[in-house]
Amino acid sequence: MSAILGEDAMFRQAGDAVSRVIQGETVLLTPEDSSVHVLDEVGSRIWDLCAEPVTVATLAGKIAEEYDVSEAKAALDIHDFLSRLIDMGVVCEDGRAAD
Repeated sequence: MSAILGEDAMFRQAGDAVSRVIQGETVLLTPEDSSVHVLDEVGSRIWDLCAEPVTVATLAGKIAEEYDVSEAKAALDIHDFLSRLIDMGVVCEDGRAAD
């Protein structure tokens, strides 16, 4: 089941998420089933940015700035990616952004 991400929702790495960088790739261990997941370069960057609470809009701005992609496309892809990470239990919602 995919999470529905609010526009002003803040997201961060879950406290029990385990990750390591091995030969330049981020490897995640999901807490529920101890599955191993390897993130690509962009996924690893998003993971790093989620070390502190962050919105999809902020993530999209940073990814668009660092990679050759529009903010709109980045936001769509990040929404899907974060939904999967939430479903895996390695990212959680952390309140709402201040207006």
